Amino acid sequence: MLLTVREQTHNQITITEIVEQMVNLLSLGKKELSSALTSFLILTTEHLDVLNLLQIEHEKLDKLEPLFFAKLKKMVYLEEVIKEVLRLAPPVSGGLLEVLQDCSFEGFRIPKGWNVGYRISSVLQDPEIYKQPERFNSERFNLVNAEDQKKPLCYIPFGGGVRERIGKEFAYLVIKIFISALLDNCSWKFKENQDLTINTFPVTRPANKIEVCFTQK
Repeated sequence: MLLTVREQTHNQITITEIVEQMVNLLSLGKKELSSALTSFLILTTEHLDVLNLLQIEHEKLDKLEPLFFAKLKKMVYLEEVIKEVLRLAPPVSGGLLEVLQDCSFEGFRIPKGWNVGYRISSVLQDPEIYKQPERFNSERFNLVNAEDQKKPLCYIPFGGGVRERIGKEFAYLVIKIFISALLDNCSWKFKENQDLTINTFPVTRPANKIEVCFTQK
């Protein structure tokens, strides 16, 4: 994509700059990816009905079909579950944006040059957008409900707009591949009586060391 942009705009993007951008993409995606996968395992273990439906969907797929985009697109329920996990436990807690010109918001004047912070969870758990936002409900993302389509930028687990996290699409892709491999090869559960408290700053992660048992199928 970077090479295509170079051809279209005639900007002289060097090979070194492209390599630096790719390293940036992979390193940022890795941090957010680890967070998302951990939250996925915790939340699906806490909601065994969801995990059961994931396994049913996966068993319907052709195991001999290569794991290309066409097969990944068939994992509709998995995608809904991933979106709900990221809504309840977004990898990034928030962000800062520079104000480009003087403006006002709900009676407050915000001068040009200020940095304005925003909390991602405040948007993702807004009851005006999401019904019963504290409840795990992946069906809110199906074609009928489509709660994330109610307003612009109401689903921002990786931020939004031009400052959206560069690792977003990489993280989504690898989460699908990783979870698909898990569903193919094993089941998992957490050791009982563990503290699964989650810290959300600066990156969502367990507050304490946790143990999970994987059993090969």
